[in-house]
Amino acid sequence: MIVVSFWVQLSKKILTKMSSNYYTALTIQLGTLFALPIMLFLVRNWEIHYSFEGILALLYLVVGCSIGAGWFWNKGLERSEVSKSGLFLALEPVFGIILAVLILGEKLNFLSIIGIILVISSAAICMLLPKQES
Repeated sequence: MIVVSFWVQLSKKILTKMSSNYYTALTIQLGTLFALPIMLFLVRNWEIHYSFEGILALLYLVVGCSIGAGWFWNKGLERSEVSKSGLFLALEPVFGIILAVLILGEKLNFLSIIGIILVISSAAICMLLPKQES
């Protein structure tokens, strides 16, 4: 979480100097470049079996999870305070659980419910606390 805090602060500063479109493209390209050596080390079988479902999943990952999510995140960070942006990062697992239940048919268990309550209540408390002047 400490690294993410530095990343969000740095991103906010960079977004004052360049557009969110350019920054999103840059971070996706750099992420791909830095991930390639790790991928080359970890992949054991290079055989690819193409299927319609596989291509749809790949498109979803590229468009939805990488380009779309990155662009929306950077656009939001460009327009809001860093502290509020951090709250949305905390809510990420909540949305993950909700989407897993709705889309994948996962069962909601007691610990997940407790986790959702804790995350949402802590985010709400942070939003409702009076802003301190520095």
